[in-house]
Amino acid sequence: TVTLQNLLKGEAPPEPGAAGAPAQWGGAVTALVRAGRELAVRRPLLELFEVILELALDAVGAQRGVLMTSEKGRLAVQAARGDDFRISTAVRDRVLDGKTSLLIQDVLLDEDLRGRGSIVHQSVRSLMAVPLQTDERVIGLIYADTPQLLRQFTADDLSLLTVMANVAAIRIERERLAEIEQVERLLEAELEQAAEIQRRLLPTRAPTVRGVELAGYNAPCRTVGGDYYDFLPCPDGKVALVIADVAGKGMPAALMMAGLQAKVQAFAEACAEPASVVTRLNRSITATCPENRFVTLFYCLLDPQGREISYSNAGHNPPLLVRPGGELERLEEGGPVLG
Repeated sequence: TVTLQNLLKGEAPPEPGAAGAPAQWGGAVTALVRAGRELAVRRPLLELFEVILELALDAVGAQRGVLMTSEKGRLAVQAARGDDFRISTAVRDRVLDGKTSLLIQDVLLDEDLRGRGSIVHQSVRSLMAVPLQTDERVIGLIYADTPQLLRQFTADDLSLLTVMANVAAIRIERERLAEIEQVERLLEAELEQAAEIQRRLLPTRAPTVRGVELAGYNAPCRTVGGDYYDFLPCPDGKVALVIADVAGKGMPAALMMAGLQAKVQAFAEACAEPASVVTRLNRSITATCPENRFVTLFYCLLDPQGREISYSNAGHNPPLLVRPGGELERLEEGGPVLG
């Protein structure tokens, strides 16, 4: 037996009528070779569905048919031939639930199907349905029928349609993976751009303040995130220090972080006391914050001349104050998270 794989490798089948060649070999081989050539071409999925259905129906001489795939738990029609086409749910369930091909040479002899509305309405006489199957997973089906017995489907037709469906299923899955990879590549490029933008939002260097050494660094665990810190110098020589964390990871947290930064910088311009700034921040953030999000924030005002700090902690991890003698003090006073 010459398989489709052999044909796709370019191995020629025996000539129809040659010794050892079955009588029906010519039509089946022609159909399979054509399918191999057509399915080797890269196409968008919607176009691929149309090509697969055309190849399948032409191979078995069917007048009508449909290709359906499972999309998010529901069957969706991807390609169809025939006016006002409908497929019997009984046929569909037999194929999908049983993971098996179905041949009904004359529906009038099938007690379960001959009275079905879709069968009667479309004058179906002979039908076939085969699963689109990869390994043990069924991703859809191909259905074909004919309205008169001038062309009655045979077991050979069913075998041919089954083989084509198996090959088509692999091709569909391959194209789906290719599209997913393309989307992921685009998303990765967009995330890299977003990460570069976010890096530019954070301070590139700390301000120079006499008598104080300031430094900050952020290493995101993902491309983008919700971590934020800032140095905000005041005209009177004081400097506001901010560290915050938006709940969550990824792009949603990064978008909230950008909005938070804009609010902090606007409210801090007056160099008001930390409690006043954080209160205004909370009111603003609460108005637009999704229910499943919040922000922890520590805001302090450093006075290098008086060598003192005043702060407000909105649910952030208590910062550590190191005294000249090495004693550690946790700045635990504060209130609830923002938002």
